[in-house]
Amino acid sequence: VGRPVVFVDDQPHNLASVRESVADAELFHLMADNSLRAFLPPVTDDVVVVQDWHEAAPKIASALGL
Repeated sequence: VGRPVVFVDDQPHNLASVRESVADAELFHLMADNSLRAFLPPVTDDVVVVQDWHEAAPKIASALGL
């Protein structure tokens, strides 16, 4: 209750599912192989797309208030 929530996944469907269940979650689309991103459906505008953990880590920390 009152705590920030972050969800990181490589599947747009999973990100959308979390959005439906946890409206205020911060969502991150992170893939091990970014070349496959073109074969997936696009993520919604409220999802942060990151290329690797190096880029993701400070954004996740910020979203969690760390």
